[in-house]
Amino acid sequence: VYHTTTNHLGLALLDKNYQMLPGYDIVIEVDTQVGLKRNMTPGDSLSVTFMDYRLFVINGEIYLHINADTVIMTRLILKAKGFGNDDEMHDKFTAEDQAFKLNNLFGGDQLEVTLAHQFNTLWTDEGVHGKNFAIFSVPNTSHPDNPASIYAEIHITPNHQVQQIVPERFEHISLQRVFERVWKKGTRKSRNLNLDIANRRSMITVGNVTKSDIAPLASFS
Repeated sequence: VYHTTTNHLGLALLDKNYQMLPGYDIVIEVDTQVGLKRNMTPGDSLSVTFMDYRLFVINGEIYLHINADTVIMTRLILKAKGFGNDDEMHDKFTAEDQAFKLNNLFGGDQLEVTLAHQFNTLWTDEGVHGKNFAIFSVPNTSHPDNPASIYAEIHITPNHQVQQIVPERFEHISLQRVFERVWKKGTRKSRNLNLDIANRRSMITVGNVTKSDIAPLASFS
């Protein structure tokens, strides 16, 4: 996958016996339609924009978590063709926060995938912009009818770190701040990447990072 520029994601709906439903298995390309495909110039080595897709179901919603420069997230809307309101199809985002239906590249024609909004980036105050965060929820014990709070496990060693997040809210940060966070010593001091559209959309976090020296549970490691 590191020697290709494609960023394909395969999705399928399964029946109660975990068998694929005919017509509901598809392949989509995630980066091109949303304007995030990695810039390529002559002499550049082939490199994907995204890696390591993960899906999390929280509060009855499906969230797509992807490794890029750091972790980016959006919410997916899956529906059978012909049901519900069809979102207008665009060649690219005309507004970053509108629902946006992706083209099916391969597979069946019965499943439609919509991004609820452009990707938001999970930065942290601790300077951790790692990969493969675990996303989980904690029920609201005082108001059980309210949606559960959402958290990201942003670090495991040398100490366990957890941050409360609001995946669908963001604030715009400057390109300079993005550059300062992602620049690595020895690399060129210039940057012009489509991905910075998402990097500038800094996901809202709540409170401070919670740290613990206690090793995380095996399911989170």
